[in-house]
Amino acid sequence: MKAVILVGGKGLRLQPLTCNVAKAMVPILNRPLIEHLLHYLKKHGIRDVILAMGYNPDPIRSYLGDGTQLGVRITYLVEDSPLGTAGAVKNAESLLEKGEPILGYPSKSYWIDIGRPEKYLKVHHDLLFRWNNAAVRIGEDSQIHPAAEIEGPTLIGKECAVSAGARVKGPTVLGQRCKVGEGALVQGAVLWHDSRVGKEAVLRNCVAASHAWLQQGCHVIEGCVVGDNATVEEGSVIWPDNHTE
Repeated sequence: MKAVILVGGKGLRLQPLTCNVAKAMVPILNRPLIEHLLHYLKKHGIRDVILAMGYNPDPIRSYLGDGTQLGVRITYLVEDSPLGTAGAVKNAESLLEKGEPILGYPSKSYWIDIGRPEKYLKVHHDLLFRWNNAAVRIGEDSQIHPAAEIEGPTLIGKECAVSAGARVKGPTVLGQRCKVGEGALVQGAVLWHDSRVGKEAVLRNCVAASHAWLQQGCHVIEGCVVGDNATVEEGSVIWPDNHTE
């Protein structure tokens, strides 16, 4: 049996998170979405996978290679122009064995459309709450100050630093090399790799993409999204539905 995964879209609804990252490479619990899907297929005995690609295929292909490291075999099918969902599946038909049907089936398993930032945040909360609520997982070479407070469920990536007096409260994910300053509060948030949180800053139920700089004393709360390389200046307050310049 072979699986066909459609990874050709631009992820416009998920912007600004997908401005510089293909939707399939958006991190879920610090691993790309596509990697989770491939692990799931392998778990259920499906090792031959066709990726129907369009927009920005190179980062996906570079990360996954031929799939060997994940224990699957990947075939890439790149569209010259967007074909839409049905067209992409039809295009992949040429790679299937002659006469082999293309099948789908309804499932009652957990499913969520992460096409919008609020759903992207929700999937993290849902997955983290499947852990023991007290669970805290910390990546290697991370430094947590003894006077910092970490509450689960929380995932902290490799090489992170959490300073004295900082509070990280679940459900929260810190990507690799994130830094949380003294007295800051990060609660219910998802931070991508290399993001920095300044002293006394407050992040609550929000998302910050890679290399974001949330400066001292700022507040980013309740569904707000900060894009790649963006800066929220010292003392600023970012509320839902507000626009800043």
